Amino acid sequence: MTSRSRVIKTLNHQEPDRVPLDIGGAESCGITIGAYKNLLHYLGIEEKNIEFAGFAGRTVKVSEQVFKKLGIDIRPIYLKPDPAFNFQLKEDKTGTWYYDQWKIKWRMPPEKGKYFDMVEFPLVDGDLESYKWPQPYHPDQFLGLRKEADNYLKMDKLVVFSYSPGNGFFQMGAQLFGYKNWLTYLVTDKTLVNNFLERYLQFRIGFWDGLLSACGDKLDVICEKDDLGTQNSTWISKKMYRELIWPYQERLYSFIKEKADVKIFFHSCGSVYDFIPDLIEAGVDILNPVQVNAKNMDSAKLKTEFGEDIVFWGGGIDTQKVLPFGNRQEIFAEVERRINDLAPGGGFVFATVHNIQDDVPPENIVAMLEAFNKYGK
Repeated sequence: MTSRSRVIKTLNHQEPDRVPLDIGGAESCGITIGAYKNLLHYLGIEEKNIEFAGFAGRTVKVSEQVFKKLGIDIRPIYLKPDPAFNFQLKEDKTGTWYYDQWKIKWRMPPEKGKYFDMVEFPLVDGDLESYKWPQPYHPDQFLGLRKEADNYLKMDKLVVFSYSPGNGFFQMGAQLFGYKNWLTYLVTDKTLVNNFLERYLQFRIGFWDGLLSACGDKLDVICEKDDLGTQNSTWISKKMYRELIWPYQERLYSFIKEKADVKIFFHSCGSVYDFIPDLIEAGVDILNPVQVNAKNMDSAKLKTEFGEDIVFWGGGIDTQKVLPFGNRQEIFAEVERRINDLAPGGGFVFATVHNIQDDVPPENIVAMLEAFNKYGK
C-alpha cells in the first residue's frame, strides 16, 4: 500500500498493511530542535537550514530526507509568515522574549531555557471592548500551499495542515485573559465569556474560510486544538464544558466540514476521557496525543469504548518516562502494548504522546522505530 492509502484506510477504521507512522507530520507529533539535531548526528545526516514549525515550543520542520529515512506516512504544510506582522525577538537580563500577534508576551529564561512561556496576557484587565483583534490571515500566507499539497499528493502521502493561528476556545481565553482570571470568569461572568467566545469563533471561521478556500480540496486532515485536560482530570466540569465551550466547537467544526471534505484532528493533552463522547458529537474525527499515562486514559479502555467512532493519532509510547528514560526492553514492551491495544481494526496512527523532547536520546528514538517496525505490521 502507498502511504496515503494506508492512512486513509486507517482513518476509515479499516486495518491497513501496517500501522501508519507519524513523526513531524501533524501538530504535536513533532520533535524539538535539540532532539532533532541529536537524531541527525546519530543518523549521519547533515542539515544546514533547520526551520521551526512551532516557535514557542521549539519544534522543527522535519526535512524530506528524514521523512523518507524514517518511513513517515504523513506530510505537513504550514502557513507562510504574516507580512503584516512585525515579529521582533529581543533579549535582556530576563531572557529572550517577543510579543505575538495577539499581544501575548513569550519569554525564554536566560539559563537552560528550552521553551518560550507566556508571561504577559493582553486582556488581564478584562477590557474586551478595547482589545484590537488580529486579522484571521493575510492572503500572502497561503501562497504556494496548494502547490506544496499537490506535490505531496503526487508522492502518495497524506496531507495535513498544522499550526493554525491561536488556540482552542478554552485555552485561548486563558492565554488572553490569564489563567486565573479566565477560570474565574467562567464561573462569575458568563456574559463576558460568551462575548469573547463568539468573537473568537468568528476569527477562527474567518481563518478556516480563507485557508480552505485556498487549498481545502488538497488537504486530508486539518488540526484543531484545545488543551482540556490535566494529568489527573479535566480542566473544567463536563457541565461547564458542555454549556460554554462545546457549542462553539460544534459550530466551528460544522463550518469546516461544510467547507471542505477533511478530517478534523483534535489535540488535547491530559485526561479527557469524560469529554471524548462530546468531541465525537461535535465532529472530531481524530484524537491526539492520547496521553496514555493520564488518569482514565488507558489505551485498551479507550479502544474498547471509542475505537469505532474516533481515530487515535498518538499514544504509541509514553514521552514522560519511557521514551526519555526507558531502556531498550522497556521501549519495546511499551510500543508492543500500545499497538496491541490500539491498532486492531484500524483507527490508529502511531505517534508519540506529544512532541519528542530534547531529553530523548537518539538511541531511544531508533529503538522505538525498531519496535514499531517489529510490531506494527
